Amino acid sequence: MTKPFRYQVEAVEQVEAFSGRCLLALEMGLGKSLISLLYAERHPEARPLVIVCPASVKWVWEHECRTHMGWRAYIAEGVRPPLFRLGATTHNVTIVNYDILAPSKHGPGWLDFLKALRPQMVVIDECQAIKDMGSKRAKAVHSLCQGVKHVLGTSATPLVNRPAELYSILHLIRPDLYPAWWPFAHRHCGARRLPWGWEFKGATRLNELHNQLTGNLMIRFRKADVLKD
Repeated sequence: MTKPFRYQVEAVEQVEAFSGRCLLALEMGLGKSLISLLYAERHPEARPLVIVCPASVKWVWEHECRTHMGWRAYIAEGVRPPLFRLGATTHNVTIVNYDILAPSKHGPGWLDFLKALRPQMVVIDECQAIKDMGSKRAKAVHSLCQGVKHVLGTSATPLVNRPAELYSILHLIRPDLYPAWWPFAHRHCGARRLPWGWEFKGATRLNELHNQLTGNLMIRFRKADVLKD
């Protein structure tokens, strides 16, 4: 198994402190995938593990699993899952990309197949991809994570433009803290009532939001913070 840097060990301990429900918001290149896998390795009960990621990094994740942990991962491919249950019976790790998770006009998608595995841990890589709560991919990811104890979101840029983009992943990771959109939107999204309806394109109480995140679910390291390691 790959020996982690000290800050990566500290990050795993912080994930433990957050009870395995966490947003890993480390800058690119600091090992978010390794930290996720190290946490999973600590918890053998967190199997099956499903990793949801962009299609471009599915084989990167497979390489990370094999190289760092010695695990074989099943790569979900195509818009139609296999009729047989090979992935369910011979692999503890399944990697699927967003585009084939939800049903579409091209096929039934992998959601039902993966939910039937009863995953105990889900890693949502580049989780800014589900910032739109109304999108098919966001609904599919939320459905996949229902009843799952360990849920990790990873992204170097979880907030691209405005706080409204954070709500989907925050609600997914900590529904107890962020149970509903309306209160979050009015507190942190600069709610404005216009003649045609409400607009949530602003940003309010950012210090409060930052403190809530770092105190309850978010781990944020920059490269400048960990150069010593």
